[in-house]
Amino acid sequence: YTEETAGPDTAAHLDIPPEAPVLRRLLVVAVHNIPQAMMISYTPLGTVAGTPLMDPRLEPYPGGWRAAVEDHLGIRISTIPLRVDVRPPTREEARLLRLQLTDRVYALWSALETADGQVIETALSIYPTDRWVISGTVDVDRLREGRQP
Repeated sequence: YTEETAGPDTAAHLDIPPEAPVLRRLLVVAVHNIPQAMMISYTPLGTVAGTPLMDPRLEPYPGGWRAAVEDHLGIRISTIPLRVDVRPPTREEARLLRLQLTDRVYALWSALETADGQVIETALSIYPTDRWVISGTVDVDRLREGRQP
């Protein structure tokens, strides 16, 4: 956990001014000491300052960061948009995940949004393509009813 200032992309994702203070969380998941995935997230510092969410010893929080936000801040998350890209790893990602710069990763962007559209967190999760498979199911009946999948 580090306190930083938001760069232009992070600020745009969070709808905050560039250079606004944010909490940056970097988590690396390893199995048998072999890194399998990593996640970098940003939350506006004003949202979490002075709360238990500033304490990295809470990780991993039961139910994840969404549950922590709801439990400790009383902010209800209603939407988590996702986007997956495939690309080469950055130098930092390659170092942390023990990859070559010519390897490929799934880059999963997500956000925690309230019903009124406020973004509480933006996150980038990185999964090496040789260690992960992405799959899903589309519930056609749910689509017919006009509900989101």
